[in-house]
Amino acid sequence: MRFRISPLEAILKEAQLMMWDDTKQAVAQQHGGARHRASVDAMIIQQTYAKVMERSA
Repeated sequence: MRFRISPLEAILKEAQLMMWDDTKQAVAQQHGGARHRASVDAMIIQQTYAKVMERSA
């Protein structure tokens, strides 16, 4: 199994990119707005990605 990192601009459509910032802010607020650790940042990005994909389906 190979793992690859790509910038969001390479994997999201324009409409999805337009949703990203507002969605990420909402997800961060659900977690108390605290973004101090890499693990929390990663979780917020994962949940933001999932919500953006869900809303654009």
